[in-house]
Amino acid sequence: NPPLLRWLAEHDRHIHSLQSMEFYLALRRLNKEHTLLVYPNEGHEMAVKENAEDLNVRILQWCNHYLKNEKKQEWMNSDFIR
Repeated sequence: NPPLLRWLAEHDRHIHSLQSMEFYLALRRLNKEHTLLVYPNEGHEMAVKENAEDLNVRILQWCNHYLKNEKKQEWMNSDFIR
């Protein structure tokens, strides 16, 4: 039952964002600890530099908290972030 961090780009042509939302809702119904990051106006490759940097920081913070027992960041208290 490890916590799950997922992200999606709303305009990804390879993975439809609704599939990610359906998976998010299924995990929510199962009461699984998870967070979904949504990056609007992004495609599969995360072309906006600020969004790519934001994602990298959040992945690092997530790993630091769950793997190194560091402080939980405020954004981790929400299960859906857009």
